[in-house]
Amino acid sequence: MNRSANQVDWTRLEEVGDLHFHASAYSSALDYYRQLLDDRVLVQLPLLRALSVLRKAVDSNILLGQYRKVEKYILTAMELISSVISVANDGKSRPRGANSRPMAASMRRRSVLTNQPKLLSRARFALLLSFAVNSIAL
Repeated sequence: MNRSANQVDWTRLEEVGDLHFHASAYSSALDYYRQLLDDRVLVQLPLLRALSVLRKAVDSNILLGQYRKVEKYILTAMELISSVISVANDGKSRPRGANSRPMAASMRRRSVLTNQPKLLSRARFALLLSFAVNSIAL
């Protein structure tokens, strides 16, 4: 299957996942989003689209109360952003996640201190997205 056919399939998966999400069927929405979050697919998606799907997976897991999975997807987002920024800064590829660990530890400490994981996760994702857009624009 060629890349454009894959992109059509990926769009359909995301749209069906969105339909399930809006129908409050978060578990089945995650089934569709997870297909897009497979490592082989995720690296082929444009960064902002990958972050968007990750955000939807975060929201679904929050609404299901699966906070450990939320952390996993946030770390994945940080690794994606980190890899794009490191390539943009010096043109050389660094190992995925090379710059994300100190930030991840800091965010993890804050999540332990708060009783509002949903708000904290939204704040994290907003921060990550803002950081990614600003860094790519530089």
